[in-house]
Amino acid sequence: MKLLPILVCTCLFSHFFFPTRLSAYDFRILLDPVYFSPNYDGRQDTITFRLAPETLKQYQKVVNWQLTVQDERGHTIFRFQADLRHKKQQGFLGYFMGQNKDKQIKTVALPANLEWNGIASSGKIPSDGRYIAKMQFTSLNNERFLSFPKYFYLDSQSPTPQVSSTRMFLTPNQDTIFDKLRIKQDIRGEKSDRWQGSFFDAQNKPIRTYLWKTKEVPKVLLWDGKDDRGILQDQGFFTYKLSSYDFAGNREEAVLKNIFLGRVTGNIGIHSNLDKFSPNGDRFEDKVTFFPTIPKTLVPQEWKFVIYQTEEEEIIWKKFSGTGALPPSFLWDGKSEKGEVVEDGIYSYRLEIKALNRSKTIISTPRKLTVASNKLYIRFTINHDSFTPDNDGEKDFLEIYPKLKNFSTKSWTIHLLEKYYNKDGVALLKTIRKWRGKGTPPQRILWNGLGDDGVRIGSLAELEVYFYFKNDLGESKYYKVKSFQSGILVRKAPRKADSLQISIPEYKFRNQPSQTIQQLLAVLDQYPQYKLRLESHSRQPGENQQNQFRTEERARELFAKLFGKKEPFARFDFRGFGEVSPLFFDTSLYHQEKNERIDIVLTLSKEEK
Repeated sequence: MKLLPILVCTCLFSHFFFPTRLSAYDFRILLDPVYFSPNYDGRQDTITFRLAPETLKQYQKVVNWQLTVQDERGHTIFRFQADLRHKKQQGFLGYFMGQNKDKQIKTVALPANLEWNGIASSGKIPSDGRYIAKMQFTSLNNERFLSFPKYFYLDSQSPTPQVSSTRMFLTPNQDTIFDKLRIKQDIRGEKSDRWQGSFFDAQNKPIRTYLWKTKEVPKVLLWDGKDDRGILQDQGFFTYKLSSYDFAGNREEAVLKNIFLGRVTGNIGIHSNLDKFSPNGDRFEDKVTFFPTIPKTLVPQEWKFVIYQTEEEEIIWKKFSGTGALPPSFLWDGKSEKGEVVEDGIYSYRLEIKALNRSKTIISTPRKLTVASNKLYIRFTINHDSFTPDNDGEKDFLEIYPKLKNFSTKSWTIHLLEKYYNKDGVALLKTIRKWRGKGTPPQRILWNGLGDDGVRIGSLAELEVYFYFKNDLGESKYYKVKSFQSGILVRKAPRKADSLQISIPEYKFRNQPSQTIQQLLAVLDQYPQYKLRLESHSRQPGENQQNQFRTEERARELFAKLFGKKEPFARFDFRGFGEVSPLFFDTSLYHQEKNERIDIVLTLSKEEK
């Protein structure tokens, strides 16, 4: 008989927390494609989980829903879930007139789609592999519906090709000198990756193509100037591309441009490290380097390297000349013989050599070079000026849009820094998030508010975005590209069921008191059904009793500024906690400034739950 009360309680507990209908699999999560690669290359960086239209039509409103991403061991990597807070829907007066006080069950809408950026709850990109998406929701009839497990693949490691050649021309004329072009190929990839090497003519038409698996890619590729049919090509310029592919949409390519195929004996050449450069004084691609190539059997007596334009007559803008051995390279800063920067346009260059063992002057095939002095264009925009990643369905994700012109990048890093203040009011900066990539940054970066350490940003965080990049020449630049501030986050209170919490650094009330108070009041107006307690917390260093007294006084003072009263009233209360409830336990100045805070704890009364 003593077991009966326990048995009854157990049944009630089970009925409340576990709906009456425990179905098997009821609906499907749709994915297309099932591979994605969160490496910020602009291709399949995110994955979107979708519900079928018939599921959304049948269950427009539900009591609760949740979607989890798990690894194959069953560990939860990331979770999306419904926002169940009781926010004001129809105006502040409506609540007091009883319009919001009925006993109807609070419902939420099923999401049509959920986009994941591949960042786990830890703030890191998980290791490559297979993952599982599972969703469940509870209907108005207290029935729980489960999705079929949906398997998908995360592959953030892109196969990487590199190509190089010490000579950018060939003369396949059977004289055994420069008859073939020797291209060195370095790759990094997985067994399942695929590789394609292609030669293109001046009209960008592919004339010879190779297809390889990872193990088959040759470290050195020799090209004899012939196409896929074995036909020797006419004299002209060609391009070689080594491209890599994988199932997740990762694609990279390495390119050798301006390869010259000559059909007459010349056997000297010269090429530049840039096709286009900008001598505008910004110290980024301001100079171009030229590399001459001659046979070992050729002994120069006199040489001349000229940069010129030809209209009605040839105009030489820059000349390098000398006797004896050639220098290994020529460096040009874009200035003419008169020391003035040349105008934008297309220029030609050639190398001339008078050799001891040749009767005639040998002239290389002319090549082209573009001078474009446009300034770098760098602009970053965002979709929200008051980003609030608190899972309330509004402004939970920040979208960053880089816009870049007039330059190319080999690698880049976007740094997100947060500004904070020491006791003397001096502003300091801390890096909280980094995005890295190769080539050109993507047109869109999706951020859920997690730092690299897995800690979500706080309310009214002052944020700055910096853009660092490097080109093929090893030159680098670092720019501040954006400043913005997060809004006020209303998050679930830790260790307090059915409670919400707002945490604002104390220095925001000190530095911007009026603005911060107005922002806070506007947010609190959205939660008329909640009891409210203002809590003041201190940093940990200092004497306990003094910290307690100081937070009590600060709580009372701010309470009066917010609500015009010095004592608790109705559903409003305040309290000072000293240093007993820190957000962070380490002693860094950044985290101790976070501990020096004002919390607003919002709790539903029993009749409102």
